[in-house]
Amino acid sequence: MSSFEDRLAQADLPPPGPAHFAARRALWCTPTGQTPNRTEPLFHPHLEELLHRSDIYENEKVWEAGIGQVWNGLIKGARLRKRLPLSTVVLKVLQCGWVRDGTWPKGATVPESDDEHEDWTIDGVPRGPSLMSTATSDCVSGKSSPWSTEGRNDAFQSFALRDARSSRGMIHHPES
Repeated sequence: MSSFEDRLAQADLPPPGPAHFAARRALWCTPTGQTPNRTEPLFHPHLEELLHRSDIYENEKVWEAGIGQVWNGLIKGARLRKRLPLSTVVLKVLQCGWVRDGTWPKGATVPESDDEHEDWTIDGVPRGPSLMSTATSDCVSGKSSPWSTEGRNDAFQSFALRDARSSRGMIHHPES
């Protein structure tokens, strides 16, 4: 079992939901203080050389020289014999495979970071409106549905308008 799995088994997590997600994310992001032995190289020097090539994503010889073997192992869930740095190795290997199988468009680049919500509240809901609503002006039809809370003044509306940022789950009543 990994150190994260050990810590997860020992953790007192809230029930599934945003607070559970936030607690599990915090557990994952907390350093353990256990640093692997750095006396040996993290991965094979030949692999490192291949990963630093500028034509890594299009070159068939690079794929056949070892990138393909590592990719096949990763997608099949095999454990790696040596640790590989996620940001510099694993992501490049995965991207190479995705370019080959058409999942990743040729010529597309990896964004610097996709973690737009580094500031999470205690209950797991990110601060800011971007994840609070999936509706945008170009996809709202203006029609009402059984799930719409607009114009309703009942218990369902009170439930639906719960303040997601409150760790106590306070109910928000529009008339108060």
